[in-house]
Amino acid sequence: MQLSGLGSFGKQAPRVLFSDVAANRDLSALRKRIRSAMRRAGLETPHERYHPHVTLARFSRDLRPGDTARLAQFIAAHAAFRPPPFRAETFTLYQSTLRPEGARHDVLARYPLL
Repeated sequence: MQLSGLGSFGKQAPRVLFSDVAANRDLSALRKRIRSAMRRAGLETPHERYHPHVTLARFSRDLRPGDTARLAQFIAAHAAFRPPPFRAETFTLYQSTLRPEGARHDVLARYPLL
């Protein structure tokens, strides 16, 4: 897998800093297999936009206007961020619970990819 660039989710109030995952045939195939398994299990598969990324930071709702501007400058200054590629060897299914004091991530299952 290859990370490439930085971005944020949240237009007026950024909530997440992330790095994109470059287009990857194996990752797309894994997503299709997971969605197919969900449908076979009778689960809904939301029609949301697929944006593979790695979350690097989450921000509180009370960012000051100056913080938002500094974050935009940081993202622009590091637009060429591209660490060495890496091999993903496992897939971990998490349940994320967002709470006022921060997100809680509980591991539900791990699956080998190799």
